[in-house]
Amino acid sequence: MTEKLASAAGADYIGNGLDSGRMAFVILPSTGVTFEKVEAVLDAAIADIRDKGVTQEELDRAKSTLEARRVFDSDNQQTLARRYGEGVALGRSIADLDDLPNRMQARTTDDIKRVAREFLAASRSVTGTLAQPPVAAEIPASLDPVATKQ
Repeated sequence: MTEKLASAAGADYIGNGLDSGRMAFVILPSTGVTFEKVEAVLDAAIADIRDKGVTQEELDRAKSTLEARRVFDSDNQQTLARRYGEGVALGRSIADLDDLPNRMQARTTDDIKRVAREFLAASRSVTGTLAQPPVAAEIPASLDPVATKQ
């Protein structure tokens, strides 16, 4: 894609709870690009991963990034304490927490495709749009929060 549709985009996964976790995708449209357009492009990218999976190169890069983050975070005592404290509070063992990097490294492209089909379903998604409030001239008088007396 050569068209610059977004000024920023990203994804995040929060998986330290007892359920399957939460994945969030964020996209900020470039000036002049509608939310509907970037949402359609994002939905198509998610569908592509759901239907085709990821390449071995993409998976290797993700594994490398996660391992680098884990090692870097292990150098911070507060982050390290939080990692173990949250895990133990949720009923995980120290051995389970220590083995997480091995389990992540063992994942295959087939694992990703299987999980993507289950969890990246449009029926499981929620879309929220944040937009600037209308300027004062566009606010109907009945909704104007400033009370005036004549």
